[in-house]
Amino acid sequence: MAACTRKELTVGEKEQIIRLTEQGYSFTDVAEIVGKSRYCVSKVIKRKEQTCNIQNMERSGRPKLTSQHGDRSLIRLLKKTEDSL
Repeated sequence: MAACTRKELTVGEKEQIIRLTEQGYSFTDVAEIVGKSRYCVSKVIKRKEQTCNIQNMERSGRPKLTSQHGDRSLIRLLKKTEDSL
């Protein structure tokens, strides 16, 4: 079994989990085959049953105030000021 990671599953991984459970594999067997935890497998199946959807959901949260270009500029500026200290 793989270590617990917080990386989001791809749609392909979710489809594979669903396909294996539909073929009659237990959650434990599916977890070993896919390399995820049993809990992860059960969450995918539960979400599929509740929402009939396996797409990754858009997250709510605080919107970014800077663009990617702005982020890079800030990082470059911080590195430059660190070096001059």
